Formats: sequence, C-alpha cells, structure tokens
Amino acid sequence: MSRMNEMKKASTISCTVCQSTEHQAFISTDTMMHPKNSNRFYFRKCQVCDSVFLSNPVTESELSKYYGKSYLPYQGAAAWGKFASIVDDSQQKVDAKRLTVLKNVMKGTDNFSLLDVGCGKPSFLQLVQQKLQVDCNGIDFTDQGWKNGHYRGLKLQQNSLADFQPKQSYDAITLWHYLEHDYHLQATVEKLYECLKPGGKLIFEVPDYQSLSAKSQKQFWQGWHSPRHLSLFAPKSFKLLF
Repeated sequence: MSRMNEMKKASTISCTVCQSTEHQAFISTDTMMHPKNSNRFYFRKCQVCDSVFLSNPVTESELSKYYGKSYLPYQGAAAWGKFASIVDDSQQKVDAKRLTVLKNVMKGTDNFSLLDVGCGKPSFLQLVQQKLQVDCNGIDFTDQGWKNGHYRGLKLQQNSLADFQPKQSYDAITLWHYLEHDYHLQATVEKLYECLKPGGKLIFEVPDYQSLSAKSQKQFWQGWHSPRHLSLFAPKSFKLLF
C-alpha cells in the first residue's frame, strides 16, 4: 500500500481499543520474522486512549501464513543453532518469572484450574504442571507449537478464543503476549470474563511501546512484530478496555 493510500484509509478506521477516529501516524515497519517481501505496515497512535494500532492489518484468513515454519517461537531453541542453549536458558527464565507471578496472584489457592490463552509452545504450562497442583489447559489457533512435542497431562486445544466452548470455568486465565495479536478486543474481554470463575484472576503480559528499547530501536523494535501485532497498549488503554 502506498503512503497516500494508507493516509486515505486511516481517516476511515477506528482505534482498536476505544474506537476513536482521532489518531495520527506513529511509525511504519517492514514485515518481521518472515521471508522478506515488499509489504509495509503502518501504526497509528490514538489521541484518546494512547493505544498504538496497525492501520493496515492483514485479514485473519491471511494471518496463518505468518505463523509458518519460519516463525521462530514455534521452532524452539534449536532454530538458533550454536546459540540454542542461550535461547533455551532465556525461555526457562521467562517461564520461571511467569510462574512466580502466577504463584503470587494465586497465593492461598490450591488445586486451581488454569487456562493459558495463546499458549503456543506450552513450556509455561509444562512448568506449572511440574511445580504446582494445577489443572493446566491451553488453547491456540494453531497447533504448530506443540504438535511435535510431548506434553503429557496438558489439555491443549487448537481453537480460537472466540470459538472456544469451555466445559468449565477457570480460577485463573493467563495471556502471555496475546492481547496485542487480537482482532476483536472488546469481544475478547467479554469472553474472558465468561470463562473466568467469580473472583478469578486474569493475568496478561504485553509489549510496551513506551519502553526504552522501543524508543531506541524505533522501527526495528521487535515488539511491533508486524503484521502479527495489531494493538499496543498504554495504562489509559487498559482502563478503557477493562
């Protein structure tokens, strides 16, 4: 899409978080973590809720091609060759930190049920299963992250959250870098509350476009993750969304 066409289209779209039409150009990037192509992606910043959102996203039906064999998170540490041990160690540390967050939030609750939305390669759920007495469930729109692995005891389902029909409600729902991928945020928030037990806990993690790394790396910051990330949030975003 040309810059002129992008600007014309931008005047007709709304913020993905608050639906405001008051927004301005923020940054543009190439396609990331995907074979090089000529596509250019444009992010705009909402003047009402401070969210940054993709103004020319690919359709949901096209999205699967950006989660193919070239998508590194699904390949695991082995894809990094001689750096595999470093990557594997890094993922273990991330999972351990997330486990600590979960334990702190669920302190005093035993044998609880957990749903991890967008579980990808379910190393986090596997760690939870090893360390806690938890009913571990995970969903993702593709099974690329687990179909070649061994995750006995985990209840994994290939499904979108929108189409997910849970047989139970959950004490805790985690979304580690999921919300930024979501095409229907308002409907997703409603669905999450439907899946959550009264008094249950919702835990999420998202990229911070206001971080020092984002400001220094600019269009090369991996948090843009174009075109997989549609929305990036600020504190005001969450107040409006939830």
